[in-house]
Order: sequence, then C-alpha cells, then structure tokens
Amino acid sequence: MDLMETKQAKKPNVRKIITVVLLLAACVAVIYFVYGNAIYGEMNALKLIPSPEAFTELYFTDPSALPASAPSDQPLVFDFTISNIEGVQMNYPYVVSFMDAAGKEADLATGTIAIANGKAVIMHFSERLPVADTQGEIVVTLPSLNKQEIHFSISNHS
Repeated sequence: MDLMETKQAKKPNVRKIITVVLLLAACVAVIYFVYGNAIYGEMNALKLIPSPEAFTELYFTDPSALPASAPSDQPLVFDFTISNIEGVQMNYPYVVSFMDAAGKEADLATGTIAIANGKAVIMHFSERLPVADTQGEIVVTLPSLNKQEIHFSISNHS
C-alpha cells in the first residue's frame, strides 16, 4: 500500500468520526430543548440553582464614633443603619435599650421604619440613659428578624 492509498483509507474514518460527533451533539441539543425546563425545574427544587439571598443588614454607621461613656446630664448620641436587601419593601420594628451589668434591660426607644428594597436608612439616636453611675450595654434589636441585634459597652456617670 502506498502513501496515497493510506491517506484515502483514513479520510472515511475521519468523516465517520465527524458524523458521529455531530449526531451526538444534535441528540444532546434535542434532549436539552425537550427536557431542559423539566431538568432546570428539578434542579431548582433541589436548591442546586443559585438564587438571590434575601437579608437585612444592621450595623453601627460609624463604629469608631461610638461613645465609651455618657454623662448622666447629657444625651447619649449614636447612629445605626438598617439596610434592606430582602427583595421587597419591609417594615422594621426596632428597639434601643440599655442593659446593666446585672442583665436588667430598659427600653430607651422603640419604633418602626419602612424601608424600600435596596435602600438603607440611618437612624439617629439621642436620649439620656435612665440610670446614673452604672456600666452596661446599649443594644439595638430588630425583633422581627430573629431578634437580630448589635451592641456596645457604655458607662454612665454623674
């Protein structure tokens, strides 16, 4: 067999391989278009398809500016931020409280704020602490969200 006959003998094999590959690709495409939605639906039901996470952020707007102490004759001043990434407008009830070293808690402020999806609201707090000459924590709580809370230590002196 000479070189020319070898090349001609290999050409049909290459054509057969290309034909088989194209047929397989066509079969995969048909199966995808026929069953693709069902497969996607099942994967989604099994939580295998990523979906947007819904969550809320609660944080002190400027942690470095949080007071370490508060004179009893002056208001305690700080800001906290609530950021809505829930996918819909949310109404957020909040509670700002003071917890002393013994664990006794006193509410300083309560309220509810409506926040549109994708927006954040800075809440300004300015109130006097209810007791003097004590140490404790300021606690900001979102009770409707599994009691999500943030806090910082504070001392109150005369």
